[in-house]
Amino acid sequence: MRIAPPALPDRSVTAAATALAAVAAVVGATAYTVVTLTTGDERVVVDSIMAQDLSRDEYLANASRDVFHGTVVGLKSQAGTDQPGEREQLWRVRVNRAFKGDASGTVIVDTVAYTAGDGSLTAEGGAVVPEPGRMYVFSGIQEGSTRVYHPYGGTVGTRPSPGLDEPFGLADGARPLHPERFRGARTVTDYWTTVIRNETEGPAPDRPGAAP
Repeated sequence: MRIAPPALPDRSVTAAATALAAVAAVVGATAYTVVTLTTGDERVVVDSIMAQDLSRDEYLANASRDVFHGTVVGLKSQAGTDQPGEREQLWRVRVNRAFKGDASGTVIVDTVAYTAGDGSLTAEGGAVVPEPGRMYVFSGIQEGSTRVYHPYGGTVGTRPSPGLDEPFGLADGARPLHPERFRGARTVTDYWTTVIRNETEGPAPDRPGAAP
C-alpha cells in the first residue's frame, strides 16, 4: 500500500502536515511523508513526517488495529510496482489467534519484496520474505474495501514466531518497553496477550526517546 502526498498550497501546510502524520503512522515503521510548499515554480521541502516510534512492542500494539498469529499457507499472487525491482506479494495466511482485532480463518496479507542482484527476493528493512508453512505475528491495519491486511514494514510488522504454546522471550526477538511486566509471560500467547494489555502510544519522532 503506497500513499503519495499531494502538492500543498501555503495555507494548507500545517493542517495537511497533521493529517499526513496520521497517514504515516499506519503505513509502516520506516515510512515517512515529505510535505512540500510550492512558491511559483519552486518546490521546497518544509517538513518531513516520520512514522511514530514502533521500537517497542507496546508501541507497535497501540499503533496497530490488528495483531495476530498466523501460518503462511502460500502465495496468492505477486506483481511488480512502479518502483524498480519492487514486488507486491499477497499471501494466504491461516489465523491461529487474534490478539487484537477480529482476524479469523484464512486472510490475505500484503507484503513487499525486492529483487536482489542474484535474482532472489529479499524483504524491506532487513526483514525476511514470508515462507509457506512458517508462523509469524502480523501487526498493522486491514484495508476496509479489500479486506487485505497490511503489516508494518521492515522487521516490525511481520515477525517470525514459534507456535502459540511455545516459549518466547528476549532471546526470541521480544521487544518489551517494561520487561518487568512480562516475568510471568512464558509462551507466545502469554507474551502478546501481555503486550496488548499494556499497549501505549510511542513518542513522536521529534520527542526525546523516539527512534531516528
